[in-house]
Amino acid sequence: QQQSWINFLAQHKRKVPAKVLNLKKNPATDTQFAQAKATSTFDGTFKNVLRSQLEAYSIQLKDASDNASIAVEKSTLLAHYNQVQLLLQQLPQD
Repeated sequence: QQQSWINFLAQHKRKVPAKVLNLKKNPATDTQFAQAKATSTFDGTFKNVLRSQLEAYSIQLKDASDNASIAVEKSTLLAHYNQVQLLLQQLPQD
């Protein structure tokens, strides 16, 4: 999805610097994964983090699509929202 957004922005003459793309990286998540690996709880930790981040992203996509004024933007946001919903449905429950 990141690449499709970069392409969309490029079509609208917007460039996103790598520095901005890296803003969502969270060192605390890396630490959490390292601790989970050390304690043999990686799978459960990974699923919990993934579910949490997908749910947050889903809300952001829905809000953005509700407020989108350009048809292509709205359809792209809704397509990504639907993809995230599918991922959430397929993610195993604990």
